[in-house]
Amino acid sequence: MTHDVHVLMVWIFVCLIVAALCTTAFPVLYAFFPWRSSRLGKLFMLQAVAFAVAMDATVLFNLWVPSSVLLLFWANTIVFGLIAVATSLLTGMLWKLNHINRKIKKEKNGRNAGS
Repeated sequence: MTHDVHVLMVWIFVCLIVAALCTTAFPVLYAFFPWRSSRLGKLFMLQAVAFAVAMDATVLFNLWVPSSVLLLFWANTIVFGLIAVATSLLTGMLWKLNHINRKIKKEKNGRNAGS
């Protein structure tokens, strides 16, 4: 394990670049699938784009530090807000789908038990 801070910073930056490339590539590649056909697919795409924007903003602000701290606060507010909305909607949709599936299974089991 190294104690050289410069080496660690370089490794962190390399990992950040790889993560940003992969996170950005995912919604681009996913765009060629028929995700538009379901609400879940649309929410999944929204979440993927939100994470891609967050990673790209992180790379940008690692390469360029704006002179105004207010710009960083607004960028964080927008990016984290987008992630919060996308993740909340996706979680709500999965919760609803899970509840509906349980209800359908319960109804099927109820009908089968009475036959």
